[in-house]
Amino acid sequence: FLSIPAGEVFARYGVKACLMSGTIILTVSSGLCVASTAVWQLAALHAFMALAYSLAGLIALIIFCNSWFEQQKATAAGLLMTGFSASGMLWPPLIGVLADAYGWRVAYAAVPLTLLVGAVPLVAYVMKDGPVDPRHKEGLALVGRALPPDQQPQQERRSQQQQQQQKQQKQKQKQKQSAQAPAQSIGELGLGRGGGEAEVDGEEE
Repeated sequence: FLSIPAGEVFARYGVKACLMSGTIILTVSSGLCVASTAVWQLAALHAFMALAYSLAGLIALIIFCNSWFEQQKATAAGLLMTGFSASGMLWPPLIGVLADAYGWRVAYAAVPLTLLVGAVPLVAYVMKDGPVDPRHKEGLALVGRALPPDQQPQQERRSQQQQQQQKQQKQKQKQKQSAQAPAQSIGELGLGRGGGEAEVDGEEE
């Protein structure tokens, strides 16, 4: 149920900030589980871990993936889900082996160490909010206008190109009209002069 308010947090602060916050909370809470001495302490720390998963779990990763891919989103999401599922399949047996060999505290210590060495630097220095930032309430179109042309979504680029072409056509039409107007006025003056000379010649005859 924490995923519902987490969506509003993503929209307000961005995916990277939420991923970083969730990863830090998960690292600290899982590290404190190693030093816990009572069941209620483990329960309270797991509550914080649930909060962390809502900020740095699968939903955040899907939103992050969608913010970078305008095309082939299904392929990108499929690869993400495959990696996420593979980690969920491989990690518990590894923790079980460590727990059987060295005890549950040592096995639990592998979680914060892995997060501290791998996840925290990855989120801090590698991951960035994509062009389609959920903080823009107007959606994809507004984000596209704010991006350089080579990073804008295709539909937005096409609409902008069409608008530019329409503007250019209007400008060309105005230029033609402005060029034709002096020629028409010169022609009218020539006709007026010719008509006046004809009238004068008639009177002389």
